[in-house]
Amino acid sequence: MTAHMTVSRDKWLEARLDLLAAERDLTRRSDEVAQLRQRLPWVRVDKAYTFDTEAGSKTLKDLFDGRSQLLVYHFMFGPDYKAGCASCSAIADGFNGIAVHLANHDVMLWAVSRAPLAKLQAYKERMGWTFPWASSAGGDFNFDFNVSFTEEQQREGGGEYNYRRGGVRPMATLPEVIVQNAALAGAAPVAYVRERPGMSTFVIEDGVLYHTYSTYARGLDGLWGMYQWLDRAPRDATRPMSGGATTIGTAMTDVSMSPVVRHDVGTCAVGGHAAPGAAGWLGLAAAPTFALMALWTGFFSDQPDMLCMAMQGSSPMSGMTAMYLLMSAFQAAPWLRLISSRRSGAHRALGDPARRAVLGRSSDPTR
Repeated sequence: MTAHMTVSRDKWLEARLDLLAAERDLTRRSDEVAQLRQRLPWVRVDKAYTFDTEAGSKTLKDLFDGRSQLLVYHFMFGPDYKAGCASCSAIADGFNGIAVHLANHDVMLWAVSRAPLAKLQAYKERMGWTFPWASSAGGDFNFDFNVSFTEEQQREGGGEYNYRRGGVRPMATLPEVIVQNAALAGAAPVAYVRERPGMSTFVIEDGVLYHTYSTYARGLDGLWGMYQWLDRAPRDATRPMSGGATTIGTAMTDVSMSPVVRHDVGTCAVGGHAAPGAAGWLGLAAAPTFALMALWTGFFSDQPDMLCMAMQGSSPMSGMTAMYLLMSAFQAAPWLRLISSRRSGAHRALGDPARRAVLGRSSDPTR
């Protein structure tokens, strides 16, 4: 029997109307904050920034692609990473669908990371993304907008993150969830935390480029589409709330790191254990199923191959057998992706404690 409060429909409606009033207040307040955000003064950008893209080298102005507004998601993918940050990946899963709509409203969306373009392109293909992603490798863009930090800044506690100084000093012991996320990215924890998530916006007016806004840490919550749904689910979705967030250093008290799994892993958390989704099982089952059908048809079936009955001396490798083998080869893509992801070291075996913690629901309030 449930331990949660249960009431009559009339009592539920009374409580729901109270919540509706609070939701309406939040919506109105959100509208007010959006107006404050748009009235924020601008800062002229005179420094030249260049990026590596699929279309070659581009300047910051080039990223606008004919629009007057530019949104940049600072995706955590450092030069030492083997894969993108899993949390940033969960946010970026929503970019494909909205990028075209933003472009139709005079807004261009780009992700920018410090990893070399080849790494970004390989990961982008693995994840099935189509939104534009640029590499800022070798430039100052990430450092100037306070989402990347040098080893010296990390040692000396310098740098600024989320408008606070000294936010990159490493703790004596990093929180376990940070270590887990670093492992998922294939990076050493100390290198992993030298990159930080954020979002910056720019505008061009009368040919002049301006920086208008940047947000970091919990300021990105509104971009994380998954949590807008989880916040409306009936049970706690293990979302870290204010006062219970995992922190890195003294100036990152509001940086939350949630347990997430990349969508291409094809698993979900069920009772604390990883369970492959139906689509994942079907994708992996297709190739061996067709291979078994080829084996049965070629060597064990008592019925002659109908396509080859008229052929003299037909081989077991002809007709339907060959077709089944060909279909098995065509269905090998899920296995190739699985092997590739295993080799990348981006995720751990299910028996690994870090893997289980990332997949499962954490009871630790600091995560």
